[in-house]
Amino acid sequence: MGDARSDRLIFAASVVAFVLFWLGLAWAKGDPRILPGPLQVLGSLLAEVQSGAMARHVGATLARVVSWPSRWPWRLAPRLGCCWGGGAG
Repeated sequence: MGDARSDRLIFAASVVAFVLFWLGLAWAKGDPRILPGPLQVLGSLLAEVQSGAMARHVGATLARVVSWPSRWPWRLAPRLGCCWGGGAG
């Protein structure tokens, strides 16, 4: 394993490469209804957060996950995912 600085550099380079790849695909496709670019997605995300719609939708999803006693897989899966993700680091 590398040191923490090289790990952060690799992570940052990977994120930049992914966004550039996404931007290139969106530009090549040319139709934002099919594949919007990263800036359009970021703009929509910020608009949803600012309007409060994102919090309402996330809250509704989480309420459904924890309140369905008859649907135990829906309650078990997020907990397993958190444990698995936490264990992965």
